[in-house]
Amino acid sequence: MAYLFANSATGLTSTPVEIPCPVAGFTAYGFAIQRVAGTSVDGSTDIAVGSPGIDSVFVFDSTGRLSSTITGPAGSSFGNFLADG
Repeated sequence: MAYLFANSATGLTSTPVEIPCPVAGFTAYGFAIQRVAGTSVDGSTDIAVGSPGIDSVFVFDSTGRLSSTITGPAGSSFGNFLADG
């Protein structure tokens, strides 16, 4: 489970949005998290979440709903690290 605390003018929200791992059995889920600007239809910032061993990146909207999955080649370590740039 990964937890997302939203930021506002008054600071972080006290209750996080829970983002469950779409693939069971991966305890390092959330090892890599990165905001993804400009991908959401509603104008909010999406969040990309990766994990060692999954070879995938999961993109969630601001409510924690899974909006897309990007999968790399098996064994590629795709999603272990995320960067904005």
